[in-house]
Amino acid sequence: MTDTRTAIIRAGMDLWRKGSEADVTARRIGRLVGKTHAGVLYGFPGGAEAMRAAIARAAVMCGDPVIIPKLITAGHAAVADMPAETRMRWLAGC
Repeated sequence: MTDTRTAIIRAGMDLWRKGSEADVTARRIGRLVGKTHAGVLYGFPGGAEAMRAAIARAAVMCGDPVIIPKLITAGHAAVADMPAETRMRWLAGC
């Protein structure tokens, strides 16, 4: 992963932790990483949805304890393959 993409994903995860998926925008991320809206989206063919999907997948891969329960309750595609027992553990805070 490039340094810019890593910075974008980290900034997106930080925004998601503090709010919701709706708070994860290219403009907000751009302000955090010093890029324009277009500069943030450049590395994500498919636009803002592809960017948010990449951020959600990264959160799942990292085991983020704040974002994963939000993804589960929202029925996000990033957790669609997660077994029900695992989802319940995440929602219980374990």
